[in-house]
Amino acid sequence: MQSERTSPVSGTATTFWAQTRGLSGALLACLLGAGLGPSPGPSPSPTEIIHDNGSAAYTSVGPWVNSTAVPGYYGANYATAPGGGDPAGTLVVDNTSAGFSTTGVWPVSTAVGAYVGSNYATHAGNGEPPSAIVSDNPSGVPTGVWTPSTAVGGYVGSNYQVAPAGTGANSFAWSVGVGQAGSYAVYARWTAHPNRATNARYTVSHAGGSETVTVNQQANSASWQLLGTYALGAAGSIGVVLSDEANGYVIADAVKVQPVNAAPNTASWTVSLAQAKTYRVYARWTQHPNRATDAKYTVSHAGGSQTVVVNQEVGGGSGTCWVRTRSGRGRRR
Repeated sequence: MQSERTSPVSGTATTFWAQTRGLSGALLACLLGAGLGPSPGPSPSPTEIIHDNGSAAYTSVGPWVNSTAVPGYYGANYATAPGGGDPAGTLVVDNTSAGFSTTGVWPVSTAVGAYVGSNYATHAGNGEPPSAIVSDNPSGVPTGVWTPSTAVGGYVGSNYQVAPAGTGANSFAWSVGVGQAGSYAVYARWTAHPNRATNARYTVSHAGGSETVTVNQQANSASWQLLGTYALGAAGSIGVVLSDEANGYVIADAVKVQPVNAAPNTASWTVSLAQAKTYRVYARWTQHPNRATDAKYTVSHAGGSQTVVVNQEVGGGSGTCWVRTRSGRGRRR
C-alpha cells in the first residue's frame, strides 16, 4: 500500500509503504501539520488522503480475497489472506495435478480431512509391488477336503480355505507362471488364530528342485511371509503346495511371487522450475493412527537426491520442510 504526503520543509512529495500479513483493509494517512496522525475531528482534513483496498494505489502480493464477513470496514469490503498461507511464487502439485504419477494401485480417499484439493491418494504399507504375481485360493487346486471360511479377517480376496490337522492326504497347490529368467521371492499369507498349526508345511518347487518350509500359522496374520528366494534360468513356473500334515488347522489363503529387489509402489510429484535458485520443498498428508511412521520421500534435483523419513501419524494438514535445493527441475517420491 502506498501513499504520498507533502513535506513541510521542501514541499516535495515523499513516499512510504505499509505491508501487512493476514488481514488487509484500508490504510488511512492523516497529515496534521508536520506530523502523521489521526484526524482531529469527525470530518476529513483537506490534506487527508485515503487509500482503500479498492483504490488504484492499492497492490498486494499473493492471494488476497475480498470479504465483507466482519463489519466495520472502510469502503465496499476488505481483503484477507490466511495466516501461514503459501507465499507468492509457491508451486503446488496436488495428487490430481498433471505433475503427479504413480506406479501400482493408489485409490483416492476423502476419509480423513485437511487435504489439498478434492482428495488424496493412499496405499497400504508393504503392499504388493507392481511386478508381483498374486495367486489367491480360487486359483489354486485343492486335494481332499478343504472348507472356505471368512471367520478370521485379513485374507486376500473373498475367503480362505481351511483343513484340519491330518496325515498329508489333503493338500492345496498353486502354480505361478513367470515370464523370464531371474531370482524370485516366494511368499505365503494366512489368517492367524490359536487353533492354527504351528508347523504348517509349504513345499516350493522350481526348476532347480524343491524345498519344504515350516511356518507358524498362529502368528503373522494377514501379512506376506517370505518362504524363500529361488533362481529360474528361464521362463517357467513356481509351484507351492500346503500340506495338512500338521498339529492344527492349516490355512490356504494366497501366495505371491515377485522379482527380487522389485521396484516398490511409488507416488511421484514433478515440479518444473523456471530458474536456478534455492527452493524449499514441502509435503502434506492427512494424519491417522493407521498411517506409516516411516514414510520415505526421495527428493531428486540437479545436485543429486536425498531420502527423508517422516511420521504420517502426526503433522497432518500442514507442510513439512525437508530440504533446500538448487535446481531447474525437482521431483518428490
